[in-house]
Amino acid sequence: MMRRAVAVNSAMSALKLLAVFFLTFGFSQHAESADAPSRNPLLQAYHAEEKAENGSRKHFDTKPLTSYDLTLRQTISMTRELWRLVDSQLTTYADDFDLEEANRARAHRYIGHATLLLESRLRAMDELLGLAEIRRKKLQALGARLQQQLADLQHPPNCAQAPLLIVRFTKQDCEFLCQVRHVTLALSLGLALNRTVVLEEGAGKGQSPQHPGWIDLFLPMSKCTSYDGVAGQNMVLESDTPLEPAIAPPALPFDWAEELADLHGNAYAWFRGQMLVYLWRYRDANKRQRLDKRIEQLRRAAQTEAGNWTNFRPPLAGLDIRQLLPQKSRNEYQLQLERFFEYKHMEFQVKTDLREDPWEGPGARHVFLTTDDPGLEARLRADHPDYKIITLGPTANTLEDRVAEVFLLASTEFLICSLRSTLCRSAYELMLADNTINADASLQVHSVDTVYSNEGDQPRWWSLVNNFEAAGLKMGDAVMVDGFNLEGFLKVLQADGNSDGKFLPAFMLQEELIRIQK
Repeated sequence: MMRRAVAVNSAMSALKLLAVFFLTFGFSQHAESADAPSRNPLLQAYHAEEKAENGSRKHFDTKPLTSYDLTLRQTISMTRELWRLVDSQLTTYADDFDLEEANRARAHRYIGHATLLLESRLRAMDELLGLAEIRRKKLQALGARLQQQLADLQHPPNCAQAPLLIVRFTKQDCEFLCQVRHVTLALSLGLALNRTVVLEEGAGKGQSPQHPGWIDLFLPMSKCTSYDGVAGQNMVLESDTPLEPAIAPPALPFDWAEELADLHGNAYAWFRGQMLVYLWRYRDANKRQRLDKRIEQLRRAAQTEAGNWTNFRPPLAGLDIRQLLPQKSRNEYQLQLERFFEYKHMEFQVKTDLREDPWEGPGARHVFLTTDDPGLEARLRADHPDYKIITLGPTANTLEDRVAEVFLLASTEFLICSLRSTLCRSAYELMLADNTINADASLQVHSVDTVYSNEGDQPRWWSLVNNFEAAGLKMGDAVMVDGFNLEGFLKVLQADGNSDGKFLPAFMLQEELIRIQK
């Protein structure tokens, strides 16, 4: 009895401190930086509209939660953010509350375990009801429809009469993935503007037959060329100029926004991923087969390790690490990897009713790694013998290998990376667009430094999902996210002319979908 009493008292002392975070929502003030001038002669009035928009308080209409998909996403997201917030507050205020490290670590384990259990059961409920599969099939059908719409627009009956959007690369240091992102942006704009997208003559080509460009690897985007179209009516999209806010990312064509609003948690990223699917269609069928074989081998290895359970997707994480990241962000990679594998352990127990999972031994946790750090793979193997680190190898530096890295990252179940990285963003978008295996995978990424965004984004709006009196905000009030914090907060700016920023708990915010009006 004495041993049990000591254990219970220690647990209770740790659990009492979980309430600390409810008392510690501070709001730090920050100045807003000045905007850079607009330089695009095609697309006008950016700053005048933005200042007018910011001059009055902005509010979104609220409505009862009637969408199961939206409610599920919000609940899973809130569960994750709650864990991050509680954990950060336990660390921040440990000294103020005379909290010993052992008790802090115990409380960390309790809240981490509880939130993972909750998420695993929410997802199990989704699958048991058959709604996850219904969602996947809906997205797959929408993807096929969008691919057909792209193909029709890119191959008009008469190129001489087709309105064109001509892509021009003006950045000197804009290489492969930079150019690809610019083209996928152009394709999304082409759909909104009903224009066929073509590359300027010579764009994307290689330096020699021995060093082909990316346009030599993939099928042509269009049967039209930059010499086609009606003289004086073609538009040119350069790679270093801002867009008119009404059509700038992450705005979606109105009809597609209506289709995706409740169905998907990151509708624009899914839409942009479909542009990448269309762009990256291999010319050479043998090269596509080689890529498919790599993807199959990656997934099959993880499946074999998991014992070939037909109703269970084995744990396979994607990890993209860049050398320039600060140490704090690097530590975040390890934490999120461990949390993903712990979640898969709980998911396995829910689906199989077995106490032990098959990937607890050395080298059983599969991680596909991409990095620009030549020594990272060896360090990870040494520090984590339970991980099986998979890469394309040190000699994999061809254009085909770079494309394969993006596809292989997208073929994992959970991405941990920096969404500032063009490689990571592209992999995330491809993952969302792969609805042969994924339903809504918008929450299957953890970025160590920023939220998902794109070059040239227009002001993006988040609304409060509930009243938050401490900040003087009501449900539906609009804010712009101005920064990212690893500890469960987002830095926001209010739309009332106030240039001061404050940090709000991330679980209080829901991003609003931006529609391109008809």
